[in-house]
Amino acid sequence: MQRRNFIKGAGGIIFGLPYLEGLVGRAGYAQAADHRFAIFIRQPSGVVQEKYWPKAVGALTSESLTGTSSLPLLPIASQVLIVNGFKHGFPNINCDHSFGGVQAFTGAKPIGNGQSVKAGGESLDNRIARELSPGKEPLALYAAGRRQSRGSDMCSFRGSDDLRTGERSPFVAYRRLFGMASTGTEDPTILMRKSVNDYVRLELKELLANPLLSADDKLRLEQHTSNVRDAEKSMGSLSVERVKQLETLGSATTYNETMPEIIKMHMDIMVLAMASGAAKAGTLQILDIIGDTGYLWEGALMADQHENSHSGDPAKRLMQAKYDSIHNELFKYLVDGLNGYKIEGKTLLDHGVVMMTSEVGDGQIHSHVKLPTVIAGSANGMLKQGVYLEIPEKTNNMLLNTLGAALGLKNGANPLDNFGDPTLEKGTVATMFKV
Repeated sequence: MQRRNFIKGAGGIIFGLPYLEGLVGRAGYAQAADHRFAIFIRQPSGVVQEKYWPKAVGALTSESLTGTSSLPLLPIASQVLIVNGFKHGFPNINCDHSFGGVQAFTGAKPIGNGQSVKAGGESLDNRIARELSPGKEPLALYAAGRRQSRGSDMCSFRGSDDLRTGERSPFVAYRRLFGMASTGTEDPTILMRKSVNDYVRLELKELLANPLLSADDKLRLEQHTSNVRDAEKSMGSLSVERVKQLETLGSATTYNETMPEIIKMHMDIMVLAMASGAAKAGTLQILDIIGDTGYLWEGALMADQHENSHSGDPAKRLMQAKYDSIHNELFKYLVDGLNGYKIEGKTLLDHGVVMMTSEVGDGQIHSHVKLPTVIAGSANGMLKQGVYLEIPEKTNNMLLNTLGAALGLKNGANPLDNFGDPTLEKGTVATMFKV
């Protein structure tokens, strides 16, 4: 197992541990002190532009965020960077959603047309995994919602026309994360009765008794096992039937009523994977290409994403702006999870980056400019935080270059500046870096 640190328990369980400074370099517990990571999230159908962006350039404050769909970011505003000015590098052919989707994290020219489009190059999560954790795959997750025949993955690519399929079931992803295939359980309710923690109880007890562990190590380990249990309790609410629905490809089954909770389950898994070093990069796709899914929110089932985002009706535009708010609330949920881990005087988030965007700028007009771009985490102080920037129009490969360079990726001996299609302008966005 290529992880920073893990222990094996009964039934073949592989329990990835958080960073434990007292065991760095010890035989059997060798861990890299490199905590860099990146998570990329696709929110569906663009945003309602007139409601999304902060009211003023500069510091993210209650005044600048109140009345916008970005208000849920206020509690984490000091760790957030919002940038307005990115566009896709290639014009649409036939389906804006698929054509923009495959560019979102690749900056590459799409291959094909219509809804069967692939990227012409690798995605940044793949590049990060190749450079920061050779041999270790990125974690690709997909909260698919109501599945359409036209729906498909669009986030993670190993290379040109080489799609990495996202795991649709958080329970299946959880089992893989902990090597649970040998337990033979297909029923998530089993997690309500027996935790993964139970399979490694003796090993954890021995580890906590190790005199090499600092008080911070012990707190971190206890927090990690608590997070594992919390994730299990969430997934324990899923029925066997629901898990089968989640795994079904191309079906028209719907689970609108649980969509926000499914997204949170995927985010819980992403946090556990990054905290344990099981992955250095990951993607989370929310809904399929079209997004014919509604969320149950505050007791009411909302109309589906596609209907709202493509309508000019003022009431439906307001409903879509609520979806934008919900996705920002979910973004905060992920950030809070990463902030729960304290490492070397910082939170885990401080060591990496989380970025959320969409395949179009505005769903109503299928625009490929003014792409919603919200970033949390500074990549160890490299990126600005707590501000809203408006920049001259730039293709999104320059956004990806900026994030890659902040994480230490290289173009030869120099910081990364040539990611994406070679015909696009190279470089990074200087104003995003912390001076």
